[in-house]
Amino acid sequence: MGVQKVMVAGAGSMGGGIAQTCAQAGIEVLITDAAEQAREKSLKNIAEDRRFYPPLLLCRKVKAGNPGRKTGKGRYEYNEDGTRKTGH
Repeated sequence: MGVQKVMVAGAGSMGGGIAQTCAQAGIEVLITDAAEQAREKSLKNIAEDRRFYPPLLLCRKVKAGNPGRKTGKGRYEYNEDGTRKTGH
């Protein structure tokens, strides 16, 4: 089943990095800090870090409604079991 939610206490450099890494892995994150300014700064840094933006091609595919294999849409068609359909 794996980790589904994480709480990070402390929004400094290390806490912010941990929160960002977890969020990128698809884990729900709650970040807290006694200093509200630190928490807000950490959230702003995460949101503005261009290194972690999704690739432009992926954004275009999602916007066009063709996000890829997980939905069975995209360049190829897939069977229910995840194998690629032949002849396409």
